[in-house]
Amino acid sequence: MALPQTIKNTATAAVIFGVPEDQTSYMILQSYDVRRNGTFADVRDETGKMVLRTNYDKDMTVTVTGVLDSGKTSSVPEVGDTATFAGDLFSSDDKFIVESVQVTGSNTDHLKLTVTLHWFTGIDSPSTT
Repeated sequence: MALPQTIKNTATAAVIFGVPEDQTSYMILQSYDVRRNGTFADVRDETGKMVLRTNYDKDMTVTVTGVLDSGKTSSVPEVGDTATFAGDLFSSDDKFIVESVQVTGSNTDHLKLTVTLHWFTGIDSPSTT
């Protein structure tokens, strides 16, 4: 299959097209969403104006959606499993906890799998025991 051809102005910065290859071992990845979150504590003065904000915890949620690879159904993670995900914005050795697994079927489309993964900055080796 030929790679997509891009026509652009030479002054335009390079951009990434599509989803990088093989970021999961159990589906043909079609899209993903990365959300970095923080937990904050705020201090307000006597008039209610915010004067201080402290971010005391960080976490990240990744939702991946793809076409289920029928030859790899045994490797689909279960809720509570520890998983890794190799993305462009974060290290592939980050350990995620699987929060949800959803399968969507239709008579007009391929079987789709959506997995939501959650990472916490203070947990380097999540355990479900």
